[in-house]
Amino acid sequence: MSRPAKLWLTGVLIVGLMVALLLFAGAMRQRPQLSSQAISLRTLIDPGEGEFGVPAQSWQLSLPKDHGAHSAFQAELWTFLLWLRDERSRPLAVQVVLARAALTAQPQERQSEWAANQLYGAGVWAQGGRGSAPATHQRLQRAALGLAGSGTQPTRVWVDDWSFQTIGDTEEMRLQIKEDDLRLDVALGSLKTPLTETELGLFARAPDPARGRGYAISRLQVEGEVWLGGSLTKVSGTGWLDHLWGNLGTDALPLEIGRLIAQLDDGRELLCLELSRAGGGGRPIPSCALVLQDGRVQSFQRREIALERDDAAWRLAIPLLQLQLDLVPREMQPGSGALRSAWGMPILVSGLEAGRSVEGSGWAGLGSADWLR
Repeated sequence: MSRPAKLWLTGVLIVGLMVALLLFAGAMRQRPQLSSQAISLRTLIDPGEGEFGVPAQSWQLSLPKDHGAHSAFQAELWTFLLWLRDERSRPLAVQVVLARAALTAQPQERQSEWAANQLYGAGVWAQGGRGSAPATHQRLQRAALGLAGSGTQPTRVWVDDWSFQTIGDTEEMRLQIKEDDLRLDVALGSLKTPLTETELGLFARAPDPARGRGYAISRLQVEGEVWLGGSLTKVSGTGWLDHLWGNLGTDALPLEIGRLIAQLDDGRELLCLELSRAGGGGRPIPSCALVLQDGRVQSFQRREIALERDDAAWRLAIPLLQLQLDLVPREMQPGSGALRSAWGMPILVSGLEAGRSVEGSGWAGLGSADWLR
């Protein structure tokens, strides 16, 4: 097993965090009290004196507690993907990303009430029917004066008036985004058992436990309201949540990561990662996890997968299942390189499995920490 594959969770966490910070740069420029140094790559990778927490070798997921922040660790990333339809069956794709970054291992002794060693960022991308332009917004705040942070009873993470929280003592969640041209208020309930990074079986081994932990809920029931395009409408559909936390390191920085998530119409979900060297060189290393209708996982490694991708589409074959899929952005303009954008792109899934038609929806994108080096 190659060294990059051993670091896949760290690589995903770093790339996700770096992309999030790239997206949040516009929000930072609107807040002069947050200096550019505060979110520099060097600051995040080399936080100075002190050590961050190390995830325990033995770990058991505990929800709803683990939906919240793990502030002892250096970085954290929550990603919500929603595939919705309104009352007229018009599609709406939404991605919400929340990120937390600790600038120092220990809080610094300062007099200012603005002092904080944690930054929280949030970004949303939403697009309605064919031909509509996506709405995008970002927020960035320090964890001071109640501007951003996390709490318990209920478990909650917020940035300004954007938030997600658990409902009572249940694992059901509520996600809220408030902007002038986009308001989202939806309830999220699990339709599948959460899967830890070990249970997904990517790259045939668990990530280094000293680096990080995480889990995914591969199918959520989503219901609520959305204000977009000047009108309020009820929406329903399905969603995906993954949540990673841990410590960063420079050894994972040269990675480019291709990330594919799909929900198939037959009740299965697919997660594929492909690790390659940023800037080219070497052979990419793919790995896929297929979550079955009953929540069991089938994992497939590099010799069991044929995965081809470019900036416009993915093509996936798993010969053991006689499965062939084409994964194409829902709306694609020639030459736009949509899959290499910071947000990635919602995709349509179509293909065959043992002669039977397979369809679904998903999200795919490419990311590299080299973007910010």
